[in-house]
Amino acid sequence: MKTSPKKDMSLGVVVRRAAALADDTRVRIVQELSDEEATVSDLGARIILPQPRVSTHLKILLHAGLVTAETAGRQRVYRVDAPWITRILTTLGAPESASRLLGGGLEGFCED
Repeated sequence: MKTSPKKDMSLGVVVRRAAALADDTRVRIVQELSDEEATVSDLGARIILPQPRVSTHLKILLHAGLVTAETAGRQRVYRVDAPWITRILTTLGAPESASRLLGGGLEGFCED
């Protein structure tokens, strides 16, 4: 049974996003960013991780479309722009602090 290219693309997006959230450090980063935007150094201080490791995790989250970045001077400011991310984390049992951005359902999870 063949699937359509659009369904294959959606499935690929879902797998990429699920894989990005399959790491506890990346979930912590998403939780932090859903509370407040931050730079790499801010995040490193909040979750007590070296900046290079935070950057590596952010790259994966960016590629998965779970966070966005904006240049501000010499730094990049990262944020979570999709409310469905915290909805998923809450559904999976993440702490309530991650639910601040709740609203809507899972719309957008399969969209690229």
